[in-house]
Amino acid sequence: MTSEAIKTDKPWEGELRVASPLCLESLQAYVNEGRPTGGFLRAVLANDLFEAVGKADSQNILCLREIIGWVYWNVPREAWRSYGAVDAWIKQKNEVKEAQ
Repeated sequence: MTSEAIKTDKPWEGELRVASPLCLESLQAYVNEGRPTGGFLRAVLANDLFEAVGKADSQNILCLREIIGWVYWNVPREAWRSYGAVDAWIKQKNEVKEAQ
């Protein structure tokens, strides 16, 4: 498995090992721009771990704990925890972009 370790300056001591840099890129674009993620990350962000496990590929399932930790420490609280919060975050970020 090819993975990339992402260090953060957050209190969480772990690293984000992602099977593809696209996973981290997708999370960062979601947080910064409100770009929708794929089904696996959407389920992680919505705190729907049964769905996330079901949608995870063979590499991301091995990194699920680290991805959840990264989300906990790096994604604003209002941007995750439920599908409604995820949808509201995307809507809010897109409204800000349209207003600019």
